[in-house]
Amino acid sequence: MTIKKIPKERYFLNILGYEYEVIYTDDANKLMINNQLCFGLVDYVNQQIFISNQQHPDMMQETLLHEILHAIDHLMNAGKDSLTEEDIEKMATGLAPMIDLSLIVKKEG
Repeated sequence: MTIKKIPKERYFLNILGYEYEVIYTDDANKLMINNQLCFGLVDYVNQQIFISNQQHPDMMQETLLHEILHAIDHLMNAGKDSLTEEDIEKMATGLAPMIDLSLIVKKEG
């Protein structure tokens, strides 16, 4: 999915049987981890993925894929992350041009 404008709808996707809400936001508090501002973040407890809308729209697909890979890693390893940030980044960068996320992300309704 190439995003040309900031989505306003609520989006959901199924990751290993868990439904995650995808939220595009400019709220820095939603994108902080260890006092560092991120382009994306997974909230495993509430099953939400936050994507910054303060980045170039063409980067949003890669950021979403990056966060999906974090969620898969977390779920496949009983709540423990086994892949490094560098591993996730390399996979997201390599896979993003080949995957149409619009096929797996559904709008609310």
